[in-house]
Amino acid sequence: MGLGDVFVKNLAVDSSGLTQYAGTSGGGVIVFMVSLPTFSKSFTPDSITAGELSTLTFTIDNTNSGAAASRLDFGDTLPADVVIATPNNAVIFCTGGTPTAPVGAGVITYSGGMVAVGASCTLSVDVTRSTAGMHVNTTGDLISSLGNSGTANDTADGQS
Repeated sequence: MGLGDVFVKNLAVDSSGLTQYAGTSGGGVIVFMVSLPTFSKSFTPDSITAGELSTLTFTIDNTNSGAAASRLDFGDTLPADVVIATPNNAVIFCTGGTPTAPVGAGVITYSGGMVAVGASCTLSVDVTRSTAGMHVNTTGDLISSLGNSGTANDTADGQS
């Protein structure tokens, strides 16, 4: 099921409650609304001088969906002067999945995870920068079993 899909199933009802599929006659109707998880990212702090650390946090929010989102997948190519810090202090609060954030690299990826119905999860990685200047950083699309949630972006401000 994807964004805006509606799942409807007629069920037979007896004195003990809902029992089984009843076709189109009799029974009750169950409707599940499925919406895409939202995707965001933030640098904290968002303003650092060269050599300082900022924690880059990606948030996948599934609190408005009627279904779990599995097979989470996204990538983020950092601006040219921003790299993954040593150590990267990567922390993941999603169920399963594989984060990739090699120290000194400029690419972060996550694949194969899940976020439950009504929940959110995060992936955080420390980054550092070598020069001053503002950089808008936009991820690739977040893809999941529920569909394409689009990109996330934030601005990092490097001070002199």
